[in-house]
Amino acid sequence: MSSNKSSQVENSNNEGYLDVTFIPQLFLQRQAWILDVLRAERVTSVLDVGCGPGDLISCLCEPAQTVDSQPEPGDPILDIFQDLHLKRIAGLDMSSASLEAASKHVLGRVENATSAGNSWWQPGRNRWEALEVKLWLGSLDVFNKDLVFDPKKDSGYEAIVSQEVIEHLPADVLDKFAATLLGAYRPRVLVLTTPSFDFNARFTAPGVIDDRGYLDPTKRTKRIFRHDDHKLEFTRAEFLEYCKSNAKRFGYSVSTECIGSPLEDDPFARVRRVGCATQVAVFRRSAQAPILPPTPSSGAHVLQCQRFFPAHPGPKLEPHAVLKLVEQYLIFINEPFADLHALWYYSPAISIACGGDLRLLARLFLRAPGDWEVDFGKEKALTMQSRVTWKHFVPKPDSEADKEDEWETHSVSSYARSEPEPWAERDDSDEGTAALESSVISTGSGWDEDTLYSSWSSWGPLDDGGGKDWATAEAVRA
Repeated sequence: MSSNKSSQVENSNNEGYLDVTFIPQLFLQRQAWILDVLRAERVTSVLDVGCGPGDLISCLCEPAQTVDSQPEPGDPILDIFQDLHLKRIAGLDMSSASLEAASKHVLGRVENATSAGNSWWQPGRNRWEALEVKLWLGSLDVFNKDLVFDPKKDSGYEAIVSQEVIEHLPADVLDKFAATLLGAYRPRVLVLTTPSFDFNARFTAPGVIDDRGYLDPTKRTKRIFRHDDHKLEFTRAEFLEYCKSNAKRFGYSVSTECIGSPLEDDPFARVRRVGCATQVAVFRRSAQAPILPPTPSSGAHVLQCQRFFPAHPGPKLEPHAVLKLVEQYLIFINEPFADLHALWYYSPAISIACGGDLRLLARLFLRAPGDWEVDFGKEKALTMQSRVTWKHFVPKPDSEADKEDEWETHSVSSYARSEPEPWAERDDSDEGTAALESSVISTGSGWDEDTLYSSWSSWGPLDDGGGKDWATAEAVRA
C-alpha cells in the first residue's frame, strides 16, 4: 500500500488489530472465481478492463488441452477439465507502464515451439485454436468501436471483466462506467468485483480505529478505506442496489455474492454483519436489451500491443495412422497400456495426428473393440486417467526393454523421459512417423487434474520475485 499522509488516519494505538489471513491469497481467489464464471458461460472472447500488468490476460492466453469439438452419437461422456476456448482477448488500461508489463506476458510467449525443456511434470502442449490478443491504452470513458460485441459479425468481446477497478474511478468516469460497458459495448456477460466496505470492520476489534486505512478522499463520506487510491467502497446493500439499477437500465439480469473469508474466526462473531472481503457480480444480457448510442467522448484508445497465435498446423492423419502411432508408443515404453494423459501429452505426435481432438482419439479406440479396451472406471466416463489397453501387444525381451537410463515411471500408466529430448532427434525407422514427430512444436503445461487445479493451477500468477514471466514457466490453466 502506498502512503498518503494527508488522508491516512492518525492513531498511535495499535492495539485491537485482528489477524486476517486469506488462503489462497485474496487476489488469487478472485481470479479463480472469474475463471470459473467464464468457463461456465463458455465465452469465446474476453476484454479485461483495468488489466494492469496482465495477470489475468496471461492466464487466459494458455491454450486449451483439446479442440472444442462436438460429441457424436455413441460417444462416451468426456469428463475432463473444462478449458476456455478463446478466439480473442483484449486488455484496456490507463497506465502505459502496466501495459508494458502485460505486453511482456503476451509478446514473450512461445507458442507451438520446440519441446526441448519440457519435463516429466510439465509435458508439452500445443495450441489447437487460433488466438488474437490486443492491449489498448486509454480511459474507460473513451468509446472504442472495436470493443463492441456483435455476435452476427463475430466482433468485439463476449465477456468483459472488471476486477477491482470501479473503486478507483473518479466521479466523472464512474458516471460513465455502466453506460460504456453495458450500454455501449453490450457484452453478453459482465463480471465485476470490488472490495466490500462492510468487511473493513473485520480488521479491528469493535470501536478501534484502524490507522492503516485512509479517509474517503472525495469527502462524500467519513468512511475509512483500505487503499489510498480508493474513491469508493460499496457496502453490500449499496452494491446490490447499484447492480440492480444498472442491470434494469441496460437490459441485463444480475446475480451478486461475496468471496474471500479469512482463515481466522472472528472473536467478536460478526460474520453475518461484515460478510466477505470482495463483492462480485455477474451481469447477463437479456434478449430485450436496448441498443444505445455510445456516450460522446474525446480522445481515442491507442493500440499498444497486438499478437496473433496461429493454431497448430497439423498434419491430421487417418484413423489407422493414429492407432499405429499409439501402438508404436506402447512398444517404445514396452507396456500394453497407457492412460489418455500419457498418450495425449507424452507422445505429442498422437495429439497432432488427431488435430487436437481428444474425442476423436477416444472414438477410435471404442470403434475397434477387437484391438483395444478402454477402462471407464467407476464413473462410466472417459477421463484423462482412463486406461487404454492394446490387446495384441507383445512385450520385448528383457534385454531390449532395459531403458532405465532414458525412461522413468511417473504413475501406474503414465510414462515420461527422465531427460526429454525433442522427438525430432530420435532415430525412427518409420519415415512417415518420424516426419510427424519432428513437427511436434509445443511448450507449456499439460496438467488438467481437478486435484492439481484445486491446489494451485487456477489461482493465477506465480510471482517468484525475480521478474520471470510465470506464464511461460509454470502455466496456469484458463
